[in-house]
Amino acid sequence: TAEDLQQASEFIGNDRIGYKVAFCERDVGIYAGILLGGIIFALSGKRIKSIRLLTWFLVGVLPIALDGGSQLLGAVAPFDLPDFVYRESTPLLRSLTGGLFGVMNAWLAFTLMEETFKETRIALTRNLATQSSDEV
Repeated sequence: TAEDLQQASEFIGNDRIGYKVAFCERDVGIYAGILLGGIIFALSGKRIKSIRLLTWFLVGVLPIALDGGSQLLGAVAPFDLPDFVYRESTPLLRSLTGGLFGVMNAWLAFTLMEETFKETRIALTRNLATQSSDEV
């Protein structure tokens, strides 16, 4: 009920059960996913190909948006919807959606950066070869 939510938000803790701390399972999942994605990318010898933006959105963004968004709507809805049920995400679901988001962002970012660096290396090598042949 609204009264229970109000009491829970006002309670900061005590010596017996402890105090509230700012800890976000979703953020931990995101950072762990980025770390895991980076390790996998490095161990693959940077041979993993880039993913399509639609895949990144469907697998990485959509789950975390649905989980976090539906929880947010239930928490901040200032109006009473007759069929709307307050939804609290579980720590496991927060961690999983955060982890997916982190892995997919790492996959997208690391592969795109590697492609860009490869193109830059080729262009620099070509420019250096042209300069050295012009000097001879």
